[in-house]
Amino acid sequence: MFWLCYLLPAAIAASKVWSDYGALAGLATLVAVPAVQTVLLFWLADRTNGTLATAPANETLRQRLEVPLQVGEKARFKRLFLTDEAEGRREGTRRLYEDLLATIGQYLDVESGGEGSDAAMVSCMDLADQHDATTPAGDSLVVFRSRDRAWSGFRFDDDSFRFPYWSISTIRFTEILPAKGGGYYAVTLEFKVPARNRPPGTSAGAWRSSGFELLFDYSASRSDAVTAAFVEIAGILGAKYEYQSYMNV
Repeated sequence: MFWLCYLLPAAIAASKVWSDYGALAGLATLVAVPAVQTVLLFWLADRTNGTLATAPANETLRQRLEVPLQVGEKARFKRLFLTDEAEGRREGTRRLYEDLLATIGQYLDVESGGEGSDAAMVSCMDLADQHDATTPAGDSLVVFRSRDRAWSGFRFDDDSFRFPYWSISTIRFTEILPAKGGGYYAVTLEFKVPARNRPPGTSAGAWRSSGFELLFDYSASRSDAVTAAFVEIAGILGAKYEYQSYMNV
């Protein structure tokens, strides 16, 4: 029934054009009408889903200066500030650290601990050597990879966790632009192994990614810093970075 309703308008239009203008014009109409219908259907589907894509996944809209790569005793690392504004930065960064720990732990063996533990591959001494006194050290997220490239991980405040390097294949950052609905940010991690809790008999490919939303409130000025931070994170982890944006309509 669907295909009958879909093709019937094209057939009627083509027969009309064929009789008036000839076979070539009729065939062109038979092709053109379904093409227009297809475009309209995709547009309606986007409207129904409440989002409308505005940029391809591999397009990064913003450019910022690259954060310098620092070298510590055990690891190379970058110290990232997820927003330029101090207000709410510590809480939002803590939430991101916890979400990363929980999400990565669904797929990989994760070691966590405080200062002096094996997981703390960037020490407080490493950070002190590179610390900028104008910014609070506790507001930053540290992303690292070990010097032998066996491990990668994150540090926030005195807490750290690590996991096998090169285990995350893609980091996809999504910016939901405000329209009828509010704006926000979301992150999806794709792994090279399926989730630990994958039900027996299910496809491994369908269990290789998981995501979460960021705590930070949306603002156009904040988007630059947040987007750039995930570019840096992907680079340290050896993952592909993808950016996409949608209008929340």
